[in-house]
Amino acid sequence: MKFNAGRGGDLRIPLENFADLFEGRQEAGRIELHCAGDLGSGRPEWIVEVYPRIDVEGVELFCAEQEDEYLLELSFRTDFPKLDRLQLRARTDDGSLLFRRGLRSNPDYFYLKKDGLGGPRR
Repeated sequence: MKFNAGRGGDLRIPLENFADLFEGRQEAGRIELHCAGDLGSGRPEWIVEVYPRIDVEGVELFCAEQEDEYLLELSFRTDFPKLDRLQLRARTDDGSLLFRRGLRSNPDYFYLKKDGLGGPRR
């Protein structure tokens, strides 16, 4: 696959185009960038390491100590060596982003404001 660099040497590659290459993979893999041009070629640059597994083991929603919040507990299993590189994004039914935050621990806990969830209150 070839890409052309823009003015100033910027290169943007949408990584979602490579996701299907790693589906069902049983071991870690890498995406490397090999650059070549009129003046020759450079060393391959490692840009992404793909790990084969993130399994959600449990999701529970609790009433938080604060009356206007819920507490979401997420437990999972993964091969990623650094949890802080993983992010959890939650969206509403209409696609609006509720929150996005890096994972800190397993299980991890997320506070959700009730008024930000939309829909009827109970």
